[in-house]
Amino acid sequence: MLGVATMLVACSQKYYPEMYQKAGEEAPVMVKTERDTVLHAPILPADTILTDALETLVDSVAANATIRETTDTYTSGGVAVQQQYHVVVGSFQSEVNAQNLYLTLKNQGFESKVAVNQDGLFRVFMYSADTEVEIRKALAKARRTYADAWMLKIAK
Repeated sequence: MLGVATMLVACSQKYYPEMYQKAGEEAPVMVKTERDTVLHAPILPADTILTDALETLVDSVAANATIRETTDTYTSGGVAVQQQYHVVVGSFQSEVNAQNLYLTLKNQGFESKVAVNQDGLFRVFMYSADTEVEIRKALAKARRTYADAWMLKIAK
């Protein structure tokens, strides 16, 4: 066993001499050749790493989330909703509650809307899009703030 340890130290001293600088001795000058590869990765704070990991997880979940389909008709401001895909962040029986969430989103810079179906259910659409790809990306963004956000597809 001692022989293996001695051999490992000898090999590491040969290939990694900068690790074995003697006290009071100057560090050896390292000369890089064209074949040497140096990886430069920034050291990120733990909260940045966790945030990035969480965003990746949210994106992955959104990419595989189920889209609920409906044959209900929705109107917004008395006009039929034209776009087929929506990210829903709230469903209410009370128009007042839906309008409160709508105003919160509007103050945050979102172009959301309140839409009502024929049964009188008020839904707050945070995002609306014409394609499934767009709405999946929007769902990932929405879930960073509204974890319960979901996708709705209105049948045409």
